[in-house]
Amino acid sequence: MDRNALNRLGYPPYGAINLATAGGMVATPMYLVGLVLFSNVPDARVRIVLDNVPIAAVDLSAQQYRALIGRDIPRNVLLIYDGAMGQITVTY
Repeated sequence: MDRNALNRLGYPPYGAINLATAGGMVATPMYLVGLVLFSNVPDARVRIVLDNVPIAAVDLSAQQYRALIGRDIPRNVLLIYDGAMGQITVTY
């Protein structure tokens, strides 16, 4: 997740990892956060809430997004894309 976004939220780091970058290994702060998938859906029962997700703080200021997710986040999610109907179905 973007380091600047985490700083604005006031999350304290709980440790650090060595992250491989193009410039070599870099010590990167780690945080535990809660994630809400589908937070813009009016019915809160369909939101997926994940607590205590370990994330690394990285500089994404030059990008159009503030976070990247790996396969660990959607590992229990089934996503079905129906292009003909223009629908996405997600089960968890």
